[in-house]
Amino acid sequence: MGGVSTNPVNSLSSTEVFDPRHGSWEAGPSLLEPRGHAAVVCSAGVVYVIGGKDGHRALASVEEYCAEMHVWRSGPALATPRWGAAARQLGSQVFVMGGCSDTETLRSCEKLPSSTTGDRCWQTAPPLIQRRAHSAAAVLDGALFVMGVRLRVVVGGWLLRPPQLPQRQKIVALRSSEDSEGSYGMCAIDSREIPCLSMRALVVGEGMRWTERRRPKSFDDAQFHRRNMKNLWKWIFNQWWIMTIGWYFCAVAVVVAVKREKHKSMLTCVANLAIGWPLVAPLACWKGLRNLRVHFSKVMAIAVLAGLERNLTNSSLYKIGGSLKTALHGFNVPLAFLMAALCGVDELGRSCLLGCGCGNNLLLTLALVLIAAGSIVTGAIGDGSGGSWHGDLLGVFLQVASSVAYALKFAVAKMLFNSGDPNAAGVDPGSLPPSKDQIAFVVNPVTGLMSLLFLPFFESNFALPSVDSAVVVGICATGILVFELLLTELTSPLTVSVLGVMHNVVIVVFFTLMGERMSTGQVAGFTVSTAGAICYACARKRQAKRGGLLTSRSEEMQRANSGVEEGMEEL
Repeated sequence: MGGVSTNPVNSLSSTEVFDPRHGSWEAGPSLLEPRGHAAVVCSAGVVYVIGGKDGHRALASVEEYCAEMHVWRSGPALATPRWGAAARQLGSQVFVMGGCSDTETLRSCEKLPSSTTGDRCWQTAPPLIQRRAHSAAAVLDGALFVMGVRLRVVVGGWLLRPPQLPQRQKIVALRSSEDSEGSYGMCAIDSREIPCLSMRALVVGEGMRWTERRRPKSFDDAQFHRRNMKNLWKWIFNQWWIMTIGWYFCAVAVVVAVKREKHKSMLTCVANLAIGWPLVAPLACWKGLRNLRVHFSKVMAIAVLAGLERNLTNSSLYKIGGSLKTALHGFNVPLAFLMAALCGVDELGRSCLLGCGCGNNLLLTLALVLIAAGSIVTGAIGDGSGGSWHGDLLGVFLQVASSVAYALKFAVAKMLFNSGDPNAAGVDPGSLPPSKDQIAFVVNPVTGLMSLLFLPFFESNFALPSVDSAVVVGICATGILVFELLLTELTSPLTVSVLGVMHNVVIVVFFTLMGERMSTGQVAGFTVSTAGAICYACARKRQAKRGGLLTSRSEEMQRANSGVEEGMEEL
């Protein structure tokens, strides 16, 4: 009875009847209104179809099947609209338990006398102990049992409903523009505003109606209600995660796959919006929405990275955030770099990882793998003392500070250079040589190694003996940042790699001055990451030769195109 069709997604009103004599199904009388996820129970020879969902909202209506007339008729309506509820007869009463309304999972229950005479209306029954939807109900020895929630086939277990958020004005759920099952509700944001991106947003608090917004018209429009606390459901941890949206960046994974690939347009059609581990942060948002021709996005998009090879394409990374390396930098740098680099073994993965002016370069992929593996090796190999995470707050502070410094460096670069490589509009970004600001502020190993090389401080039992030592580390780190910033115009690929190796040298010297013995893991980690920096220098040297050829070819093509355009105008 009823249900939901898949292509297109619509609630159904049709019914089917099984004839055991012939072993076949035949069409039955249609329901009075389409409904899916309804509860069905048979009591006293009457079939009840209770509640459900018509595709837009939860239903309170009830239908009864009259066997004599072979038709459906309206029954007493529920007090609370619900879908995904469980229904069962206990004694002379029909019970409906749990389910979902338009805004939350329910604990409430209702009961209806099964008699067809007298005052028939739903009455309040004792609520469930736990909120439940898509449950099963059974009667045994005069007791009513409500079991489970929804079976998750992937893990072979029951999937609990997430705990409910406090009462909010609106809960906004991001959704794919395609009608994919279960897409809404996965990413919920508590806000007074609907995300003003080229995606569809579901306002749960207003009858589950879909709202579609096109391109933002102003800089403020492109924000997700900045300076406000958001709630993001993280299904991996089975809890609501509080995140703060800042002015320029946010500490949450931000990657969206763009279905329609156009370099000169903003986000158009969001496909396969998925929730996964929060790998990347921060995401930059620059100077409003002027000049859409450059490959830096001017908006802030919120989603979560869940499978590089499945969700990301080359152009997607250009449209979101300041650059590819901005998206890959964050508080989980080793994991982000390593996953991205491992995806580089295939053609699509390399395009995703190396598309920001890096080209299709296996050697550079190897360099990123080694750089990422440096800190992982440091934590994996110990000297018998076992790692200590609880006492080394300095390392955590330095890692967070390096991420903030990275965002500030990139902001300065944008102010100095205004935009990235102007040739990136209208051509394949993977075939372009890197621009100077990309080399100096985006893809240089100094920025990546800033967090990676500070990890040994809190992945070992190292502890600073005095406050003065912390000042020394701060001066060293600040000096390298200032040195890199001052040499922006003079920075070459080789110089950048040398600066990356300097991070290793600074930490080794610091250990020596403090009289501390470096562990085996730290030595191994430094060795691996140094090898990665050397590979990076070699890759950049090879790419510089190739980039010069590409630049000359690109200039020739542009001159030829301009000549053709002038000829067409004269004609």
